[in-house]
Amino acid sequence: MKIDKNNYAVEPRVFLCGKESTVTVRPIGKEAAFETGVRYRVELIPEEITASSWMIKEAAKDTLLLTPEEGSLRFRYTFCGEQEWTISVRRDEEGADVCLATSVYSLEEDLYVRTPYRGDCHSHSCCSDGRDTPALVAANYRRAGYDFMALTDHSRWAPSDSMIRQYEGVPIDIRLFHGEEVHFRKSRIHIVNFGGARSVNEMIIGNEDAYEEQFRREGEALKGTLPVEVDATEYAARKWIYEQIHACGGLAIFAHPCWMMNTRQYNVPHNMSEAVLRTGIYDAMELVTGQSVQENSVQQALYYEMRAQGLKIPVVGDSDSHGTENFKRYFAWAQTIVFAMDCEFESLCEGIRSLYSAAIEREVATGELRVHGPLRLVRYGNFLLQYYFPHHNDLCLEEGLQMQNYILGEPGAKEALARLHGRTAAYAARFFGR
Repeated sequence: MKIDKNNYAVEPRVFLCGKESTVTVRPIGKEAAFETGVRYRVELIPEEITASSWMIKEAAKDTLLLTPEEGSLRFRYTFCGEQEWTISVRRDEEGADVCLATSVYSLEEDLYVRTPYRGDCHSHSCCSDGRDTPALVAANYRRAGYDFMALTDHSRWAPSDSMIRQYEGVPIDIRLFHGEEVHFRKSRIHIVNFGGARSVNEMIIGNEDAYEEQFRREGEALKGTLPVEVDATEYAARKWIYEQIHACGGLAIFAHPCWMMNTRQYNVPHNMSEAVLRTGIYDAMELVTGQSVQENSVQQALYYEMRAQGLKIPVVGDSDSHGTENFKRYFAWAQTIVFAMDCEFESLCEGIRSLYSAAIEREVATGELRVHGPLRLVRYGNFLLQYYFPHHNDLCLEEGLQMQNYILGEPGAKEALARLHGRTAAYAARFFGR
């Protein structure tokens, strides 16, 4: 009988390279069980062909002959190198069909000890120019498979605080963070305060004239240190906002660097983008965000060109969503994967600052996902999008729906969330074997 690969669970799927590990291939349903007394041929094929065997691909694999235990196959193996591996299983008979062809991944220790968390650091609610209430935004993010998110309304920190308070004491697994999008006189300055414990906008509002004069003076003092084409006053304002976000414990994110306004002018001139990235007055840049393919491609070109010059630039993928129903208004168009020790704020920030984050771009017409960032994270991220996140997202869906029910006051919603609590963490433990 020919059985589809989806009828088998492989646990774990991620391994520490160079260390012998146990792999279990378990059937889902008795019809898919491996037959007692039958010998199976298991082939382990590395994605990277070794130098000694590059001419003969058949030599670049190991073959194990196994008999099932209670319908499952178990074996020990040492996966070498950071790469994806194909596991192919068939009866040990001439002409036997492959009953399972799937993949696992081996990692160096620095990445192996980290768990991937999917999030969005930049979103809006109806409290600025979005469509949905803060609590509904949070529920819909969990429904779409997110592990963390921040609400960052324009010039307003309070809506994020309201979102968090509405779920106080509720057993949910998505991490909700404070945030705001910081502006100055509705200018082209758009800086995300991710996770800050207080508002930077509130310092500015009502004091614009005094700050404008302060930024002008500070800009004059900086002119000799900046390229002549860079607006020194604006640079000084950006630097001050960056410092204030740090002072309140937040992460400063360069929002949509290559966004084009309705006039088809770049919101931020490229000379300003290069200046702030070179001098490091941002903690991360949005490599992908909710805008056109052309705008995102320019951002990516800017990033890769500056990386080629030796700059270390942490990246995120932020949707800048203005609505969360049916993927409208940028929702889930861009996502961040942070590889961190846990999903707490400090760990996520450490992961981003230490270059353990990548940006995911969702092609709106087809739904295809593309990963951008450091090469090893792109390779590993593609594997996770195929093998880890689909089931992870299924688990999140039910929790997000119950979060909606809780906000609507549905009886039993809080109790339902308690029953769902911890499922994604338990799945991650099985998948990553830690």
